[in-house]
Amino acid sequence: MIATVIVVVLGVSIARINYQAGRQMGTPYAVPTSKVFLEFVILAAISTVTAVVLRDSLSEPAIIACAVGTILSYGIGSIVHYRSTHK
Repeated sequence: MIATVIVVVLGVSIARINYQAGRQMGTPYAVPTSKVFLEFVILAAISTVTAVVLRDSLSEPAIIACAVGTILSYGIGSIVHYRSTHK
């Protein structure tokens, strides 16, 4: 459990540094504004957190389903985001 907390803290720290660097450089799109993309990212995060938190109580197929859900959610969201920014 401690390793999970460390990974989450590192991930959030890296994301924050990336965001701050983008804002300082004047990047207008430091955070995607596509609502559909953000919804798919939230779904991917929910799948990932579910798999990590419940890894001891979930069966292997359920964990694989969470992983597939994460991949599909983020993949579809990335396609939507790309199409909304490359018109």
